Amino acid sequence: MEFDTILVRYGEIGLKSKQTQRLFIDRLLSNITAALKQENVEFTDVKRSSARVFVETQDGKALDVLSKIFGIVSLSPVTVCEPTLDSITKAAEKFSKPRLDEAKTFAIRPRRSGGQDFDSKEIGKVVGDSVRKATGAAVSLKSPDVEIHVEAREKHAYIFDRIIEGPKGIPLGIEGKVVGLYSGGIDSPVAIWLMAKRGCMPVLVYGYNEPFTDESNLQRAKDVAKLLKPWLGEVKMYMVDNGENLKQFTKTEQRYTCLLCKRMLYRVANEIAEKEGAKAIVTGESIGQVASQTLENIAVLDEASCLPVLRPTVGLDKNEIMDLSSKIGILERSSKSAAGCSAVPDRPSTAAKLEKILEIESALDIEKMLGRTVSTAKLIKI
Repeated sequence: MEFDTILVRYGEIGLKSKQTQRLFIDRLLSNITAALKQENVEFTDVKRSSARVFVETQDGKALDVLSKIFGIVSLSPVTVCEPTLDSITKAAEKFSKPRLDEAKTFAIRPRRSGGQDFDSKEIGKVVGDSVRKATGAAVSLKSPDVEIHVEAREKHAYIFDRIIEGPKGIPLGIEGKVVGLYSGGIDSPVAIWLMAKRGCMPVLVYGYNEPFTDESNLQRAKDVAKLLKPWLGEVKMYMVDNGENLKQFTKTEQRYTCLLCKRMLYRVANEIAEKEGAKAIVTGESIGQVASQTLENIAVLDEASCLPVLRPTVGLDKNEIMDLSSKIGILERSSKSAAGCSAVPDRPSTAAKLEKILEIESALDIEKMLGRTVSTAKLIKI
């Protein structure tokens, strides 16, 4: 498929104030440029014109790269020509010949914004008639085999027949950093992706629970993080040793093990957030999905965090989360079998009382445990 340029559309950004728009669009252009360079895509320029962004490239790899950049609503590989009716007609004829023949139908979808001496209806009529004669294809405005879009703007006109969906949202990083508690399973990567879609740059924290689990869990987490990289641009992932904490927690009332473990990881996430300059904690919890995710237990968990705890998957059921996981491209690897945590009790508490949890923690040296855990934090290369 030949094209001159990729036309990029943004949506929500255009609703911001002019000053905010400038900040968001500058970040979007920067993110596009960085992603293209990271994936070794050949391109000449990335620029904004009116309510569009244009990426000057003929490299087909750019389409996949751009389809994973937050803030982009859709994109189209386009043929560029002068914004005159004659130039548009000639370019449309050339564009349509490889795509149409007597057995196919087509429609011209015109759009004009500029000071031309013709309107959209005239584009549709003149270009449509020319394409029909050049290809022998019949016009069908309601259900054509091929839709040929023509956008005539002030300085150029653009012809295309593909509209590729983008992830929408706002540009990654515009809202600052968050720390995501991350397991590599299905829920936490989706939660992290959803926060990235809202402009938050995630820093991942993985709690390694050896001897209660093994390397298969860690390997899955690494593999899924690699699959997130095209969306996030870069993946910063800390691993902390949480197994020693679990040894202590399993010696207490076992039905509270998971809550005690999560509260510790919340504290660890807060410490790493301070180091990273992050503004919130992100988890993949969904109301009622497992014992630790009841409203009562979530309230107990939140008490351990000084920072806001964001749960973008909180109202989604498992199938909805899996659908998003599939869309992101991580479902197969996230679902792959890995050793579970053997510290999980048979009958976990579903309605813990904060007073009881604080009583158990008071018998442990939580501050010492926290300090030791944070001291084990190391960056994992992704």
